[in-house]
Amino acid sequence: MRGPIWPFLWPLSGAGSRRSGALSPVLALLLAMAAAIGLGSFLFHTFANVWSKLADVVPIWSFVAAYVLVSIHVVGGFPPGRLVRIAAIATAVVVLVSFATTPGGNATAPVTGNVLNGSGQYAPALAALVVFSMVTGIRRRPVRHWVSAATLAFLASLTFRTLDMHLCSTFAHGTLFLWHILNGAMAALLLQALIRAPRHRQSVSG
Repeated sequence: MRGPIWPFLWPLSGAGSRRSGALSPVLALLLAMAAAIGLGSFLFHTFANVWSKLADVVPIWSFVAAYVLVSIHVVGGFPPGRLVRIAAIATAVVVLVSFATTPGGNATAPVTGNVLNGSGQYAPALAALVVFSMVTGIRRRPVRHWVSAATLAFLASLTFRTLDMHLCSTFAHGTLFLWHILNGAMAALLLQALIRAPRHRQSVSG
């Protein structure tokens, strides 16, 4: 599988079990969504068409959005009603970015002239992580270091994704493989932060 998610996520099920006695439904869902990132990457690199393009990018957006919403509730104690409004706004932003960054719906169109190599479509996910990092840092939450590390991992992965096409002429293997590896690291760090959050056992455990 081109997206090496499993090596990072395998220990997390045990961590969840040690804390709550069993893997909670919310954590199980987030684990499945994280695994879908790897599956989507495999599908896109295998078929490279419109539907596999969506299978590649939607899981990343969905995982980050779902994770941030769950964490806002677990770590920040936001009520469900406010989360619904936040989710609606986030969904609208993702849909708009999706249309804006896929010209004509052609997922396999060349990226010549696109200095970001198509990485702009992940701007909402990066923005969400940056804001969440700032909030946990300002409020001195115990998980702030995990969230900040995950944000840096995603920023690095986007950087390598952006540089890939520009470096292929001098580095035959490119840098896209680092995008996949660092996305796996990001997912693992974020899930560890949620597992270790003080409110985890009361708010997330099944």
